[in-house]
Amino acid sequence: MNRTWYALLALVACCALPCSRAGAVTITPDYASLGSVYQDAAGSLYSAPDTGRTDVTATIKTDVSAAIAYLQGAILLPWNETVTFKIDVLGTGVVANSGIDTITGDAAKRPATSTVTYTTRSGFPMFIDPTPFDNSEFTMATGTAALGGGTENNKRFGDATVAGGAKDRWDFFTLTLHELEHSLGISNGQSSGFTRFLDLVGASNNTTDRKLTIRRRSAVCR
Repeated sequence: MNRTWYALLALVACCALPCSRAGAVTITPDYASLGSVYQDAAGSLYSAPDTGRTDVTATIKTDVSAAIAYLQGAILLPWNETVTFKIDVLGTGVVANSGIDTITGDAAKRPATSTVTYTTRSGFPMFIDPTPFDNSEFTMATGTAALGGGTENNKRFGDATVAGGAKDRWDFFTLTLHELEHSLGISNGQSSGFTRFLDLVGASNNTTDRKLTIRRRSAVCR
């Protein structure tokens, strides 16, 4: 995710509603390894309190819950996955990463557990949105594409406004959507051995019960 000045709200999450549905994927967040998270005025994250740092743990969980709600409302493929969230000093140039830790024991072999890690390295200022369902911090626009059944809205994106708080910072909500999509297996390569999501769900071999279904919406939503 190479973006610091705007929020790109594309991929499957943009066409989802903030609710879960019967038969959809169920994502359970695990915060046991997260602990308390603090942020300084420059936007960097820390695992320990200090002068000038604010506890942002609750707001981080709000953004994570919103991202999970979008994906659960979009992906109508029933399985359960637990995602561990934590912060750590990641490699140079890495703002966050995700990896699938275990897979289900059935023939579908879907992700069962995974881990999303955000960096505490300085130089990656975060905008942690206390109201992730509200886009007022961004000047929003939309995009469309022909997806086989007519022209559909396929993305909603926007530049951060000068006064909204997100300018020149990583949008934590969008970053979480991106990493959760990797945790679900949507990827162009994972160190855990998975290649592409289609390999995982079997969409090319006519196994209907393993196909990914994403609800298409004509209305624009974040």
